[in-house]
Amino acid sequence: MDVAACATPDVTLYGPWKANDWSAPKLHSRFRKDRFTWHGDLDAYEWPAGHLLKRVSGHTRVCSGGREGVEWQYRGEAQTCQAGPLR
Repeated sequence: MDVAACATPDVTLYGPWKANDWSAPKLHSRFRKDRFTWHGDLDAYEWPAGHLLKRVSGHTRVCSGGREGVEWQYRGEAQTCQAGPLR
């Protein structure tokens, strides 16, 4: 569904909070999306171990109806990741 098409005065849209419609949920993922905390004042996510993931790049995606949206990529510090127990 194109959420932007529902942005009319006579439409009330009900949907899941903070859902990402660009990727399917991964049932067996080690790091579920709901375990990350968004810090808007820092423009960064905090991952479950407490380290920050900072925005490093973005690219434009074409959505339904020809609209364009930006998908941002966030990344942690290399030395933090390399020192982690899951490496």
